[in-house]
Amino acid sequence: MHGNIELGEKVAHHLIDLEPHNHAFYMNLCDIYAKAGMFEDAQRTRSLMKERGIKKEFPGCSMIEINGVVNEFSAGGSSEFPMEELVLVLNKLSNEMKMSIVHISRSIPSNNVSEICTSLYY
Repeated sequence: MHGNIELGEKVAHHLIDLEPHNHAFYMNLCDIYAKAGMFEDAQRTRSLMKERGIKKEFPGCSMIEINGVVNEFSAGGSSEFPMEELVLVLNKLSNEMKMSIVHISRSIPSNNVSEICTSLYY
């Protein structure tokens, strides 16, 4: 909703009331919350989906380049996908992010560190 969180939230709740089993409305609401830094609200929305037995109909997919080859994968997985390589790449990336947090945390006031760390995980 172009930065208007309250309007986006209102519209999403109205759509959820109209079609309570449509996963897209919940996911849009989660995205609104996440982009606004409202991670607890996003988690509450995901929990509500779980309680109601609502799952994404079409799980998203991601792509990662490993050794010059672009690999596509989804939550369902694929026997052709090099999962071991993906785990290595993601572990390396995670370690680099953690080291960045250490460097960043030394240069900012301590009350902002947890906010930055939280934003890296969402």
